[in-house]
Amino acid sequence: MPAVAPSSIRIALACGGTGGHLFPGVAVAEWLVDQGVEARLLVSEKEIDRLAREGAPGLRFVPLAGGGFSAGRRWMSLAATWRGWRQARRMFQDWRPHVLLSMGGFAGVAPVLAARTLRIPYVLHEANAFPGRATRWLASGAKQVLLAFEECRPWLKSARSDWTGMPVRRDLGRMEKVQARRELGLSAERPVMLVMGGSQGARAINDLFLAIRETLRSQWKELQTIHVTGPRDFERVSQRAGALGPHEKITAFETRMDRVLGAASFVVTRAGGSSIAELAAMSLPSILIPFPAAADDHQRRNAEVVVGWGGARMLAQSETTPDRLLREVLAFRDEDLRLRMAEAMSRVPVRQAAARVGVCLLEAAGCRVEPGMEGEAVFESAPSSPRPREGVPT
Repeated sequence: MPAVAPSSIRIALACGGTGGHLFPGVAVAEWLVDQGVEARLLVSEKEIDRLAREGAPGLRFVPLAGGGFSAGRRWMSLAATWRGWRQARRMFQDWRPHVLLSMGGFAGVAPVLAARTLRIPYVLHEANAFPGRATRWLASGAKQVLLAFEECRPWLKSARSDWTGMPVRRDLGRMEKVQARRELGLSAERPVMLVMGGSQGARAINDLFLAIRETLRSQWKELQTIHVTGPRDFERVSQRAGALGPHEKITAFETRMDRVLGAASFVVTRAGGSSIAELAAMSLPSILIPFPAAADDHQRRNAEVVVGWGGARMLAQSETTPDRLLREVLAFRDEDLRLRMAEAMSRVPVRQAAARVGVCLLEAAGCRVEPGMEGEAVFESAPSSPRPREGVPT
């Protein structure tokens, strides 16, 4: 598709801190660059950002100071945000964007505050079914708040909000399941369970899986497993796991999520907005274990929405024993159950979310959006009445 936005358009995207903020920002930036826009991604200084952006060498990344707030480190957090504000403001003075997109989280606070002082319009994207603190704080001054979940809208009555869905990496779904499994050294015919705790891992999920691993191998001999531990827990998990069988994989971090998701039959994971969108993009059923310390319990709210779609089972971490998780996993031996849940996830329209967000940004930047410029990005309805897609993986 030829470029439809003038090359003079500049858009900044604040999307650092976690993979759940970074990867959707990368998806939007890739779409914008395809249209001829000059895009820069403002990310955090965390190791997770460095690891994740290795998979997007064609994009321009700018590391900034700043991070989340915690009661125990309030002054350090404020100091980091102040440094990030100064860095972002200096960059905006040298390279003034027409609009700033914040993908949520406190890594986006400093750039938004800098944009406000320079009268640069900004757009927020909220990834969860309940708006985070940063979104609630900054929404009143936003040109627009874009929503991953339609269920979030009632909580943002004071702001202009529009549903776009959650952007996902465009490489998801391009690899055939057989190819993905073979590249990982797994059997193409046997089912695969993917266990992961989001981009930074989850010690509780790691421990639960380790506790059921041997029993699971004896009770479901055909099952293959991929365990993404997170960088901080990889060594400990590897030592506890010991020798791996021929149908087991353990890795610290995955830049090739297209491959591990493409290989999976079902997933055990957290319930972050980005993770759920990727499951929907791949039509994958799941067992969701929401992070209990998430702000405003937003992961539980996300998980409840997916359970309502019929695409997941939810387990509260505090109530999940190894025996309980084992029973839930063994229920997925029923191939008909997996197919029904996969079909439910296939109806969630996430594939064109990056284009929907990109169109909103171009409009906010004052660019005239021509009819049909979204290309294949047909503006589907929010998933309260989703439409099925063909090619549901099994």
